[in-house]
Amino acid sequence: MTFVKGDRPNTLNPLYTWYKCADGRWIQLLMIQTEKWWPMLSEVMGIGHLKDDPRFRTMRAMVANRWELIPILDQVFATKPREQWMTIFAQHDCAFAPINTFRDACDDPLAIANDYIKEWDHPTYGREKVVGLPYKFSETPASMRPCPEFGQHTEEVLQELGYNWDEIAKLKGEKVI
Repeated sequence: MTFVKGDRPNTLNPLYTWYKCADGRWIQLLMIQTEKWWPMLSEVMGIGHLKDDPRFRTMRAMVANRWELIPILDQVFATKPREQWMTIFAQHDCAFAPINTFRDACDDPLAIANDYIKEWDHPTYGREKVVGLPYKFSETPASMRPCPEFGQHTEEVLQELGYNWDEIAKLKGEKVI
């Protein structure tokens, strides 16, 4: 695996960045306190021999040597699918999160519980999942409605502009609308 420094341009902490797993799915480590997490994480990931490596033992050392550690972690993450890593990390109370695709998010229980994804009965297409409303107002609740069909409000708009029914009929006859 070739690793280029710029692949993770803002990464200072190798325990607070994302990694690609064997199944091509991504996971993010969320371990800000490296000195607290590193000994246990290195054991859990099967690289316990690096636990006391002076390059990674302190936060300062890990930051200075991050371009050595990140490729090591990349290789280790590439040995198991994301679900397996998530199970392992959950068993050890590690701080991590899956990085979901749009399709993953549509089935994510938290996204659904928080109404980020909603099931909705579209009048034309039937029941489908859509992105929920990003805001909630107690006094003026928002609601979802379908986008208008092409030309659905043309007559209404033309009437508001002062056209009468004869003029609208003429425009229709001339295939302008």
